[in-house]
Amino acid sequence: MTTKVGLLSSAAPAAAPVPPAGDDPTSEPLTITIRRTRELTGLSTATIYREIANGNFEALKFGRSTLLTYPSVKHRMTSLPRAAIKPAT
Repeated sequence: MTTKVGLLSSAAPAAAPVPPAGDDPTSEPLTITIRRTRELTGLSTATIYREIANGNFEALKFGRSTLLTYPSVKHRMTSLPRAAIKPAT
């Protein structure tokens, strides 16, 4: 037999609290702004829009804001070739 106390039932275990978004340092955002993309990558705004036009960054419109999917930015940046820098002689 279960007893009801307010909205909770004694038969059902309490659910673990869900941490607010951003508290988990391993979590990645779904989208990032053009400004944040500039900060993370060091790319100029013009280069970011060129990457969008070339299909390398996936862009979404939310009202007047342009958002980039974080996975598309991460994939593009990690797929770039490594720089072959020779030491000065």
